[in-house]
Amino acid sequence: MLMFVEETMRIDTVNFAVYLFNTMVSVIIADDHAVVRTGLSLIFQVSAVISAEGEADNGDDLLNILKEKQFDVAIVDVNMPGKNSLELIAELRELYPEMKLVVFSMNTDEQLATRMFKNGVQAYINKEENPEELIRAVVNAAQGKRYLTQRQKYYFANQFIIGQDEVADYENLTDREYQIMCLLVSGKSKSEIAEKLAISKNTLSNHRNNLLKKLNLSNNVQLTKYAMRHKLTH
Repeated sequence: MLMFVEETMRIDTVNFAVYLFNTMVSVIIADDHAVVRTGLSLIFQVSAVISAEGEADNGDDLLNILKEKQFDVAIVDVNMPGKNSLELIAELRELYPEMKLVVFSMNTDEQLATRMFKNGVQAYINKEENPEELIRAVVNAAQGKRYLTQRQKYYFANQFIIGQDEVADYENLTDREYQIMCLLVSGKSKSEIAEKLAISKNTLSNHRNNLLKKLNLSNNVQLTKYAMRHKLTH
């Protein structure tokens, strides 16, 4: 914890001092790990430009808090219990369009990051990044700017160079199909997935059949191999 704080203290605060209107950025931290929430609060305190003014340990808790208080930025983990991350982001965008969103997760899946950006988040930061990256992301997000890490810039530049004529099959999946694919390859059973997503097994089977058809695959074994080959597992 102290290492993170010391790292943050070495940040070039001159760039942050010119933050629009010279105001503190109010944030709410949504993460199911208390140590992460506490650690981020300490880091933001040292940064002197961000104020952690709320905490939530799941998506439903976050939505309930937002009914009572407004924040400039919500920092959201994508692997919290309960509501699916893509659905949560979509709901936050619909209910609180003025609030900016920064995803903060251990998940390094560039495809998930891409979908999050398309759904309206300002930044997608991996938890292994330096604290400086998260602080810069939050400050940029508060100003309505999208923030990309160096790795993301490299990835998206490559995607642009490759061109749209070589779009991978998995990019044609809907958010729900992509979500179900990730859950299937993670080893979860149909019953577990149906319960987690609050859908019937028949609906789940329909989504599964549709995504297999789009990927030209026949079964879950082929799906798992496909996901591994395209680095869609995490």
